[in-house]
Amino acid sequence: MQALETGAFTPEKIAPLFMAVFGSRIFLSLNKEDGIPVTLVSLPTSNASSAFPKLTPFPSWHMHTYGNCKHIEQAAGLEVDSVGRLWVLDIGSDDCNTKLWIFDLSNNDQTVLIHDFPKNVYYLHDLVLDETPNGYFAYSTQMRNRDNSSSANTTPMNCVQFPLPHFVTDIEAMLMDNHGTMYAAFWKINYIISVNMHQPDQAQSFHKVEKMNSEWPFTFSLDWSGTFWMTFFNYTGKMPTYKLLKAAVGAKSYMSEPQKTVGPMC
Repeated sequence: MQALETGAFTPEKIAPLFMAVFGSRIFLSLNKEDGIPVTLVSLPTSNASSAFPKLTPFPSWHMHTYGNCKHIEQAAGLEVDSVGRLWVLDIGSDDCNTKLWIFDLSNNDQTVLIHDFPKNVYYLHDLVLDETPNGYFAYSTQMRNRDNSSSANTTPMNCVQFPLPHFVTDIEAMLMDNHGTMYAAFWKINYIISVNMHQPDQAQSFHKVEKMNSEWPFTFSLDWSGTFWMTFFNYTGKMPTYKLLKAAVGAKSYMSEPQKTVGPMC
């Protein structure tokens, strides 16, 4: 309430970026700008009252300070591993390096790791995990200026390919379930597609909106009970509209059990 009164918090500026779900909580990272004092929040998956669910700073309000290298500055990619730990990419700031946080959600949200990346690692974006017998590997995309490009030498491999919508320039969010179905959302595209990696030439529209006035409208996640959760962010006139949707899809998060091998994608 105090943040609303002082103008430190401006609800109209909330823009969800990434989502993770575990147990009875949904976790969202929010775009960092003036009027958004915290960039990692949670809300309940169910609400007994008719009131809109409230966003709660995670793990606490005082752990969010821009410019404090020991606090969360700009949360981005989120993922929950198979033992219930929340992994959070933190873009950092001009004075602080990019960080990786890990919180134990089954143990009072205790911080179990803070990893500082080197200074030349910055603007990390999305996050996926790979569980191996030797532990976890974390993979991330790195945002770059659109007029820049990079290349890397790769080992030749057989790839799973699938058709993309016309005029697509950027994939903004991707998700794989434990049955080998991928969901993807695209920059300035008003729908999400689903693709079964065993039938990659049969991409389908999973969710579509008629009118879209947002460049990045969707963020989504799967929980461990087979529910697909999604936020939809858009503008109606000059005011933002926020929707939290869910659907029973009969598939779980890819981290809920060992991933079925379907071959790499390119």
